[in-house]
Amino acid sequence: MTPNPTSPNAEPFFDFRSPKTRSGRNGKSDQVGAIRRDSPLPLYHQLYEILNAKIESGEWQPDTPFPSEKELSEQYDVSRTTVRQTLQQMVVDSLVYRRQGRGTFVARPKLRHGPQRDLGISGYIRAHGLVPGWQLISMNRVLPPKRPALALGLDEPDHVLEITRLRLASGEVIGIHTLYIPLPIAARLNAQQFTTGESSLSYLECAGVTLTESHRLIQTSIASAHEAELLGVEPGSPLLQIQRVTIGADGKPVEYMDAVYRGDRFEYYVYVEHKGD
Repeated sequence: MTPNPTSPNAEPFFDFRSPKTRSGRNGKSDQVGAIRRDSPLPLYHQLYEILNAKIESGEWQPDTPFPSEKELSEQYDVSRTTVRQTLQQMVVDSLVYRRQGRGTFVARPKLRHGPQRDLGISGYIRAHGLVPGWQLISMNRVLPPKRPALALGLDEPDHVLEITRLRLASGEVIGIHTLYIPLPIAARLNAQQFTTGESSLSYLECAGVTLTESHRLIQTSIASAHEAELLGVEPGSPLLQIQRVTIGADGKPVEYMDAVYRGDRFEYYVYVEHKGD
């Protein structure tokens, strides 16, 4: 990661670590090369920086096999324990991933999203050389669960349009969106509107709905068996969950969204500008 931008118009990154040890998927590592025995930095940390720099430089491409513990131990003259500790941290940081019986592989860089509309998620997907897209899974008239019903301000049980669609990056499923839309608005929508557009709100804008504000709740969850199947991950894998209520021009909710994204492929970013007195 690289230092903070001076403007929200730039793709934002941040890093709380010391500049002496800073590195990231989108910038060059400041510490590369051989292990230094006279360095105050722990060996596993030095090895982490070296391996991460190789990923940063493109020497090791996403989804390619990562060197084995034995190979790394011999190449950098460190113990298998040090290598194991390094790899464990790289897995936690989503720099590499493991497949049982197959080994360790270089992970794809995480896609980033946030409330700022400068790029939007489609822009960030393109910035990674991928093609954004949607896939419609279902479109049904249902009685909503309690949470969406309350969020939409439904005093009595009333049917809504429930939409389930997948967020794609070059055909890879990175997220699942479940939408609940009041029927007066739903009557103005068609299936094509849910598979086109730059943002997750394009379908409402295409239908002529004026949007004034939205509220998001961000938390973590774990993948159910159904979510895991759609996302191509193991059940119980970490997910980023975003719940959103969108408000129309009359001050009433026009949509409730419950979205989940793969924790290994996605991160949420919020930019805050602090102004002096």
